[in-house]
Amino acid sequence: MGLTVVFLVVNILLLSVNAELFSKCKLSDSNCIVNEANKFVPVFTLGIPELKVSSLDPVYIKYIDASTGTLKFLMTENNLTGIKNSKIKSIKINESKSTISIVYTVYCQLDGLYEMSGNLLFLPIMGKGPLHTKLAGTEIHMNLNLKEVMGEDGKKHWSVSYKSHKYFAKGKSDVVFENLFEGNEVLAQAAQQMISQNGNAIVTEIGGPAVRAVIDVIINSIEEFLKAVPAEDLYVE
Repeated sequence: MGLTVVFLVVNILLLSVNAELFSKCKLSDSNCIVNEANKFVPVFTLGIPELKVSSLDPVYIKYIDASTGTLKFLMTENNLTGIKNSKIKSIKINESKSTISIVYTVYCQLDGLYEMSGNLLFLPIMGKGPLHTKLAGTEIHMNLNLKEVMGEDGKKHWSVSYKSHKYFAKGKSDVVFENLFEGNEVLAQAAQQMISQNGNAIVTEIGGPAVRAVIDVIINSIEEFLKAVPAEDLYVE
């Protein structure tokens, strides 16, 4: 009896929270889904303690290896801010409810430390120090596996996992590497000028692992939300 009362109270609280967060849509109504999702993004990215959903703004990522065949590039102590400014362009769920495809544009900044040596855009380069990256309109196409699982509340819940992604640096990207060439100002100035003029190309060449790291953090928060909210409370038939 006591356990039943607890579940009843929890369900009432969840329904109250959900009603404040978004309105439910039909899965076939793409416009409704995108509109409600964009209203939900600022709330979701700041975290929802009532549902045990972690904050996405800011995000701390300790280590990213973004090395290529011609460049050693390590990123550490990374702090990402601005995910709350993301804009969702489309969300599509296939008929069998096995895949979710999301297209969204990010406007964010990443600050951390880097270590680099090798060739970047065919330019010999080296350095170690603070890194500052600003993305103003990078478009991410994210595909997630979707399945139904039984939750601890005895109801069906959705669960997602990574499937694939692509990204396109469409807006202006700014990348600043401090302490290039161990502080040699002549070499550093020439290199940073090239970097400033080719921000999007640099993000395209070495940004993949960082984008994937951010996607993994986003998926984790989505999974936390889905674990708390039954599938029946996410959409209408």
